Amino acid sequence: LKLDVALADYRKCDADSDFIDPVCAVQVASIEARQGDYRPAKSDISSALQRYPGSRGVRSEAIFIDLLVGDIDEAKRLHGSITSGGQQQDDSSECLYFYAINQPGLAVDPCNAMLNANQTSNTAWSNAGYVALDLGQFQLAATYFAKAWNLYNASSDKHTVVQEVDLMWGLTLANYFNGDKKDAKALYRAVKKSYPDLATMSALKQLPLIWSDGTQTLINKVIADFK
Repeated sequence: LKLDVALADYRKCDADSDFIDPVCAVQVASIEARQGDYRPAKSDISSALQRYPGSRGVRSEAIFIDLLVGDIDEAKRLHGSITSGGQQQDDSSECLYFYAINQPGLAVDPCNAMLNANQTSNTAWSNAGYVALDLGQFQLAATYFAKAWNLYNASSDKHTVVQEVDLMWGLTLANYFNGDKKDAKALYRAVKKSYPDLATMSALKQLPLIWSDGTQTLINKVIADFK
């Protein structure tokens, strides 16, 4: 998680004229987005698109950054250019894409495929949980987030604030809309205590996380109830 060091190394790699793979250019933009530097991330991934117009990896990262900054029209255009060219996005990208453009019904199949292929990934279970929330499948969402939380806690990997906030809000929403307001309130208070600057939707939108309109509505309802 030494992102500044990683960013510097990826920049050197990308500047090496003998290295022709776009992976370093993608990682530069990806790290900038993770750090919340959305303007340079958008600029760098746009440059990468010009340099590597045929790369699915570059276009996939560009779609993610467009969704992150709210440029839905551009994300849809790029997604269409991939599918019209006969290429297919990977299931995790498709799951997140359809969730982000407020079409959770279309996200179900790629989310299920993603889960089948990534049983031990807490991120996969969390993403599927948010899709379930948007579909009003609150019991299923609770199951998914509980699985994600168990995997998260069992992992020896270093975790970020963003990962923890993402999971805690998913659990809070699932409990709340399943009628378990006591546990939901305890989780909400835990988030607010640990991260007081991240207890509003406007603050959450500054994180490098994608929130659908449906999820934002659910979060705002919980915040209004527990104020």
